[in-house]
Amino acid sequence: MKFKYVYFDTNFYRDLTKNKTPVQIKSRFSTLAKVGLKKKIDSHIHIYVLFELLSHLSSDSDPNFLNCKNAILAIIHHCRDTKTKEFKFINDFDSELIKYFFNKNRDKTDEVYDICSKLCDYIFIYRDDHYLEGIRQDLKAFTSTVADIEGDFIYYYKSLINNIEPSVKDWQLNKDDKSMRRKNLRFLNSNEFLNILAKEEVIRLASLANVKITEEQIVKYTAFIIRYFLFPLVIKIEIIRRIIETGFNLSKENRSNWFWDIQLASCVYTNKNMNSIPYIFVTSDQGILKIAKKYDLNERVISKNDYLKLLQIDI
Repeated sequence: MKFKYVYFDTNFYRDLTKNKTPVQIKSRFSTLAKVGLKKKIDSHIHIYVLFELLSHLSSDSDPNFLNCKNAILAIIHHCRDTKTKEFKFINDFDSELIKYFFNKNRDKTDEVYDICSKLCDYIFIYRDDHYLEGIRQDLKAFTSTVADIEGDFIYYYKSLINNIEPSVKDWQLNKDDKSMRRKNLRFLNSNEFLNILAKEEVIRLASLANVKITEEQIVKYTAFIIRYFLFPLVIKIEIIRRIIETGFNLSKENRSNWFWDIQLASCVYTNKNMNSIPYIFVTSDQGILKIAKKYDLNERVISKNDYLKLLQIDI
């Protein structure tokens, strides 16, 4: 039986640590890790899950403070090598493809991973909340960074619909023009639009890597992303579909969390033959699970209950 790498969304840890003490958290997640390894199901963590959780710890008045702190403790027991004490990170989409396409390392990637690891170690060692004052400025930086990332995410989709309809108000695209709405939905379902999204990713990655690419490379890498990384693209399409059909306002409530969902989904390879060790994404998001089912990714994207069934464990 081959090893499988399993990684999880933020809510997996937040849900399973609610109303639990640090002792209970250690027992629960150490057990999950040990049982998983016996069954060759190795738990990993995505860097952006730590981003989300750390961003809630800059102030103990944050309503999610305790839950997110406990979630970090859970990850330490669940996704850290017991010998080296290092986190078992799953490669993020940008870093992996920049390396694959351009044979370059993304700037400051190692530094960011190292900072996250050290902050989590500090939180683990110094459990009392007043000790967080020693890393308060670092935590505030994460809060600010996450807010900026989510703001850029909302701006991207707002700009997109403004380009389609400059006079749009309150995200109500084609509100009074059903014919244009149907036309936009048809285009949304086209291979042409899928190609646009994939090409956009290639150009963005080249910019991050600070490299110039030829049109031939753009065509080649665009096809690669569509073949191997279709899943995050169709999630983007689903977001745009909701905007067109319902006026889905991304600036409301926690809807900017879709950004983090897309980043995690980006590690799900659409083509199962690409990597020798399969990645399995565990999520509680019903929308993500529904899209995965539609694209026959049921074995790659599973629910919390499915994960526990894989381990044959009841908690």
